[in-house]
Amino acid sequence: MLVRCLRVSRLNAFQRFFLLIPKKMKRVFVYLITSVLLACLLLPVRAQEQKPQEPRFRAEAYAGLLEVRVTDQAGRPVTGLKQEDFQVAEDGKTRKVIFFRREESVPLSLGILIDIGSTMSGEYVSQAREMIFELIHLLDREDEILVGCYDEGVHVVSGPTSDRKELVDGLWNIAARRKQKSFLRDLLRGTDSRTGRAVDLTLLELKRAKYGTKVILVISAGFGAIGLGTLDHLQIAGARFFAISLPNKAGDILGLGGDQMARKKVVEETGGISYSPQEVIGKLQVVRDGLKMVYLLAYETEGGKGRAEISITNHPEYRVHFAPRVSSTDPFY
Repeated sequence: MLVRCLRVSRLNAFQRFFLLIPKKMKRVFVYLITSVLLACLLLPVRAQEQKPQEPRFRAEAYAGLLEVRVTDQAGRPVTGLKQEDFQVAEDGKTRKVIFFRREESVPLSLGILIDIGSTMSGEYVSQAREMIFELIHLLDREDEILVGCYDEGVHVVSGPTSDRKELVDGLWNIAARRKQKSFLRDLLRGTDSRTGRAVDLTLLELKRAKYGTKVILVISAGFGAIGLGTLDHLQIAGARFFAISLPNKAGDILGLGGDQMARKKVVEETGGISYSPQEVIGKLQVVRDGLKMVYLLAYETEGGKGRAEISITNHPEYRVHFAPRVSSTDPFY
């Protein structure tokens, strides 16, 4: 007993207090002490995890990622361009390109719409079906495609899918509403097609698209009811607007070219491409390459409010089609 007392006297206050605790309570005490120590050790780690990662570029240093397509005078895509070939100007000042990547076959989510309204004859609809049939077999197997038609309403006949059989089966179910064109009737009635509504509903169908590059391709002779609302919705969705414009003299006279002017503006502002029948009938590879071949670039900016201007060095005849890419899944972001 004396020896035990001597040993206890040599212990510090904490050790003497620990010896006096009952055995069952000691386990609880040890557990509490261990938990407190672990919490103290983990606090710095959690603080580091919650700290936001630094962006690749400062927000004020670049204008975002642009999706750029370049075509020649015949509408054919221009390939093989390098970073130094691009000249970017903003508010009249030359800007430096700080990021560049060339993609020869970008994965695609594509919505195809055929106008079957009053300005589209049976011959026009047949031509449109044949063009789309050829195009879907030129695109890559993994590309996601939706096929639809519209007049006053919108009808999705297949997709979004990569199944070519499903797409073809739906395509052949599209037919013109009437078989013969009448110049006088078209002049008096105009187009009853609602292109803007068709585009909006197609964008909803592509809301869960697999790929960051989204395109709406419309084949029409009228492009009725398309305007700034359609442009806003395409820009919010980050989608490009491509068009194959068939001849429509009556519609151009009646509308004084207003629908076609609206179509050109939407195409330009979304970085899309517009084709004439002469450029694509029997040459759908041109459309395929226009959809799939893109350049991605970003440039330094001082926060200018004007739209950037992009040109190709020593090639003033080339047309540059571009718009921001909004997909956060791109490795750039």
